[in-house]
Amino acid sequence: MRDPAPRPPIVGRNGVTNSNQEKADALSEYLDAQLYRLTTHQTRCTLRTWLRSSVWSRTDPWMNLNTWRLNKARQWLGILGPLLNRRSALSTRNGLTLYKQLLRPIINYACHAWGHLADTYMRRMQVFQSVCLRIILGVPWYVRNETLHRDLDMPTIKDHFRGLAQSFYSRLPGATNPLIKGLGKYVIDPGGCHRLPKALLG
Repeated sequence: MRDPAPRPPIVGRNGVTNSNQEKADALSEYLDAQLYRLTTHQTRCTLRTWLRSSVWSRTDPWMNLNTWRLNKARQWLGILGPLLNRRSALSTRNGLTLYKQLLRPIINYACHAWGHLADTYMRRMQVFQSVCLRIILGVPWYVRNETLHRDLDMPTIKDHFRGLAQSFYSRLPGATNPLIKGLGKYVIDPGGCHRLPKALLG
């Protein structure tokens, strides 16, 4: 069987004749450069995302949890939209019952463990409660939030968290588990740089 005759080199537009080996080497170098550029770009994007998430979580470890709670509560407020709206025929008493039984427990779940956070988070949750009260009552914009809470005898979010924490720590001495009983056995340093869960009682 005869070997095929080698093909003549192809002459490009610029008149330069390149062999197949030279073309293969050039293609290999081009693909390596493209792959390196793509890999470097993906690595930079991944590194940037990781740095943002890691640094943000280190400086503000509770942000994701509280944001998730508020988003979950807003989602349920949207689900209850046919009942909780300014034109609803639902009575104020029933509207407050829906808020206390369905929406507020999403926010205050395990609040005795994280309710000592900065006032920024408290304000966000307080804004959500005030919005819910305005929707339930259908009051105009010029009515103050303090008036709503006073007329409805509704505690603020911080006062509500404080009451739950007091109830929790008051039941600790009667616990049978020694680990649970020792949760509140520490002294709060007023000048400390870190807040402790029991600081919510202060």
